[in-house]
Amino acid sequence: APAFTIRLELGGPDARALADLKNADQAYRIVPGEQSSALRCVAQAPHGLYYAVKTLQQLIRAKIEAGRATIPLCKVTDWPDMQDRGLWGSDTYYHLRWLSDRKINYLEQIAASRVTEDRRAVAGLAKHKQIMIEQGPRLGIEPVPAILHLEQQYRRGLFDVYPELQGQGGAEGAICYSKGIFTDILADWIVGYAAMPGVTEV
Repeated sequence: APAFTIRLELGGPDARALADLKNADQAYRIVPGEQSSALRCVAQAPHGLYYAVKTLQQLIRAKIEAGRATIPLCKVTDWPDMQDRGLWGSDTYYHLRWLSDRKINYLEQIAASRVTEDRRAVAGLAKHKQIMIEQGPRLGIEPVPAILHLEQQYRRGLFDVYPELQGQGGAEGAICYSKGIFTDILADWIVGYAAMPGVTEV
């Protein structure tokens, strides 16, 4: 019989009350249990429950002194106004935990799209960005691979493999989009990224 209990509740009658809130899958409630001997974190979906625990973690951490924690018997109902909160580029993949603590849930990074000498379109991520795929979803962060600006693909050897794709009379990296093969290459990149674990958007 512990002196105090923190309960995580996914679904149930109290969670249904969150259904009308904006972005309800990320909404949550924190409510005291009976006789002030428990706190209940309630949500409809895993993301909401994750954010409930994040909020409780922040409230408890602010009251730790001399090795003792004070548990706030609070009532919280919270939801985000914006479904996606995130960043593009930079070195965000090194700061997933820190960003997750602040309820950032969307990170977009330039991916390593390329074509091989045998004319295969390959979707990849630089080694240091793989952590977005490996840890991002577990921390409530959606990893979003972005295909490099198409006019810059020539720097990655696109025209070495497909010289017929080089546009005539335009900028240095211009691609001749009248050649259907580039549509196939682009589609293969998109499908390749979408097949990565935890990726739902490219």
